[in-house]
Parts: sequence; C-alpha cells; structure tokens
Amino acid sequence: MATRRDLFTTLPALGVALAATPAAAACAPAPPPRPQRARDPIVNHLGYRPGAAKHAVIAPADALGPASIVRLGGGKPGEVAQLPLRTVGGDFGEWKLADFSAVREPGVYRLSSPIHDYFLQLQDPRGHVWFGVYPRDYFNLKDAWDTREYVLMTRPAPRYAQHFFIATQALIARLFASSDPEYAQRCLAAGVRCHDRWAREPMGALTSYDLGTGAFAAAHLHRATGNIDQAAAARAYASRLTTDQTIAADWRETAGRETDPHPDYDLLNARALYPAYAPIGLAAVLETLPQDADAPRWGEALACFQHRHVAAFESANGFGIIPQVPYTPASAPRFREREGRRYRYFIDTGATRLLCPGTRPIPWQAGNNGIVAGTGVALAMIARVTGDAEAARLAQRHWDWIVGVNPLDSSTILGFGRNNPVTYPPVDFTPQVPRILGAGLQGFVGADDDQPVTVGGYYGSGEYWLPQHSWTLWLGALISAHG
Repeated sequence: MATRRDLFTTLPALGVALAATPAAAACAPAPPPRPQRARDPIVNHLGYRPGAAKHAVIAPADALGPASIVRLGGGKPGEVAQLPLRTVGGDFGEWKLADFSAVREPGVYRLSSPIHDYFLQLQDPRGHVWFGVYPRDYFNLKDAWDTREYVLMTRPAPRYAQHFFIATQALIARLFASSDPEYAQRCLAAGVRCHDRWAREPMGALTSYDLGTGAFAAAHLHRATGNIDQAAAARAYASRLTTDQTIAADWRETAGRETDPHPDYDLLNARALYPAYAPIGLAAVLETLPQDADAPRWGEALACFQHRHVAAFESANGFGIIPQVPYTPASAPRFREREGRRYRYFIDTGATRLLCPGTRPIPWQAGNNGIVAGTGVALAMIARVTGDAEAARLAQRHWDWIVGVNPLDSSTILGFGRNNPVTYPPVDFTPQVPRILGAGLQGFVGADDDQPVTVGGYYGSGEYWLPQHSWTLWLGALISAHG
C-alpha cells in the first residue's frame, strides 16, 4: 500500500487520517526528486537578533489575508498579532510574506492563515468531503508526481469518512477553544455543516462502522455545541447499534455488497480497519448522554460485547484478541469455527480481492493491528465509562499483543520491544522514508492456515499506514491516561 501525498484522504477520530491506498504487486519506478514547500510553518526566535526583521512565507500571492500569529507555548497561549502581508515577486514567482518583527517575546508561535487550513479545504460548500483522486492505472504509474496520472473521483467520500471529518472538527474546536478561538469556531462550523448535510439523508442500510462513526461524531459535536439536534442524532445512531447487535454480541455486515467475497475499495478497507467503531460509538454516546432514558440499553449492549463476544475469543486463542473477520465467505480455503461461528484472525487473500479504481482487482491484506488496537480502544472506553476493571484488563491484553506478547515475540511499534517487522519501502517518496521510531506498523498477516506471519518489507506487515498507527497511538494514550 504505497503512500501518496494527499491523494486519498479520509478522517478517523482526532489525529487519525485515512491515507487508504492499495498495495501494488509491482513497484513503480522511483520518481525524480521534486521540490517540497513547507506548509504551516512553526516560527520562533532562533537565528534572529533581538528586534531584527523576521519573515515567513505563508502563501502564494493569490491567497487571502490577513494572517495572524498565535502563541503555542512560552507564555499565555492565544493570538499575539495580526501580521502585515507583503507581496514579493521575481525569479520564484509571486508570494506573500508575513512580517512578524513586532513579536519580541520568546516562545513558539504558529502562523494562522486560511491557506494553511488543510482539512477545512477538503470540504465542499455543500458540507461533504470528497472521495479524492486515484491513479488512472496503479500498476503502470509512470510518474507519481505528474497530476495527469490521476483522475478525480467526483463523488463524496463514504459515509464513515464524513463522520470522521465531523468528529475531527468537533475535537479540534474543543482543543483550540482557548488558544485560538477564531480557528476553533471555523472548525466547529465546518463540522456542523457536514453533520447537517448528512442529517438530511435517510439512515437506511448503513454498516456497523457507518453507525458507530456516526454515533461518535454526533456525540462529540453535541459536546462542543450543546445542540439538541445533534444529541438526537447520537441517540438515533446508538439505538440502531443496539438493534443491529447480533445474538453473539458483535455486529456483522449482512446487507448489500458487504456479504460479497470481492467487495469494493471502500468496503474492504473499512471492514479491515473500523469494526471497533460500533462499541466505540456506543460508549461515546453513553458517556455524553449518561442520563438518557436509553442509557441502560446502551450499557447492556456494551456489556454483552465485552462479556459474550470478546471473552469468547480470549479463551479461544489465549492472547485475548478477537478475529479480523468474524464472517468468512464459503469460498475461503480455510476458516475456523467455534460455537457455530466461522471466522479468521487474518484477511485471506485467496478469497478477498480489492477492486481499485483505475486498475485490475488485486489480492489484498492488511495487518491485524486495526482490529486488535481498535478493540482495545473500545474496551478502554467501556472501562472509562462504566468503571469495569475487567474491561480495562482486556484492553491491556490487546496492547500487550501489539508490544510483543504474541506467538512471534514481535513488537509492531518500531524501535520499541523486540523483533520489529522490517518496514515497507514506499516508492512515492525521494529520498526514501526513514525509520520512524515510535511508528505503529500494520501488524501481522496470515496465509491459508490463519497463523500469524510477518514478512520483511511487505506492506501488510511493515507499512507506515496512518489508520493502523492511529489505532495504536489511541490505545496507548487511553491506557496511559486511565490505567
């Protein structure tokens, strides 16, 4: 799964970007070096004499102003000054420079300008975010930096990605409420606009991760605004999740193409990464609306997930983790069966194809850290909301798997623990991506026998993929904060 700079972007919860791109069996030629321009510069006093003129490039000349400089540390956070903009031109084209010479106090500052609002620029005026762009022919990509090699997918991103955008904007708004209130309000308005756009759509046959991300987004948006309509939306998503929970206490996709062994790009990626959002969404709504009349039902659903579903597989494998795919097509070469349920811990490439826009279907895998860490996040949230010590213990067991308590004695956090996977070398960047210590890698894959395997340099084991890293980061943060 080669990473592409800003080509396909979706947004999980705060800090979780979905740069979801499929793996190629063959590598494209290494592109020649291209100049890189920094965005969102951080500016400080290093290298400047006291009182000397200080400048920063903030935007092409056609960008709007003015810009502000916002203190992040070294004093009272918040906006410090409005910056005059000066247009310069010549051999390098026209640019706007910001002069922040009037800022004399030590500290770390961020330039705030509309040109730097990357996530806000993803949004269409009607409220949704777009699917993005994709290669015309992935396996015959001649120049990864040539825009003619790509086609714009002119449809909104899938529903769960819209919910990620809403949740991210709500969380950013709360994070920056005191240090940059103007920016916080713009982020909040963007989240509300996206929420209102999708509130007009019927709920219909949504998947469990559509419902779970919807519950999570509506809950966090309500926390930021206090709006009763957003509380009602959170309640509606939570109600559907309790209704759709199976007798085995999980959420299986049984509608539409979800039962197809060859699902399309959106569905297969989501099934490999986001099943945990069903209990996470429920926990977020329960935490936001603890006095709601339906709160006991939500708590009961979470308890069933923990004690019936997760506990069943803890005894099945000895390590406490749950399967990657609870539902397995009949065409799978091999599956496991326990108490009438068929499942695999790892995606089976013999039965699963990724239908990529612009190219032929390919066998595809993802490491299992999205399932393991995601389930750990769900359990840690259940522990936080309910105070259940057993849920906290189970969350810790999922973290233990990631840091090395597994049959391969391998930690999948680079630079931490033993036997880290050999990283996958993305072909889209020159120079090559270095070893990023602390990166949460993909996890383990499996062959027909459904035993864990790590393959050196293989994308399914050793890729820097933000969804998997973000799950690992989220779980580590929850365990560190709440024990």
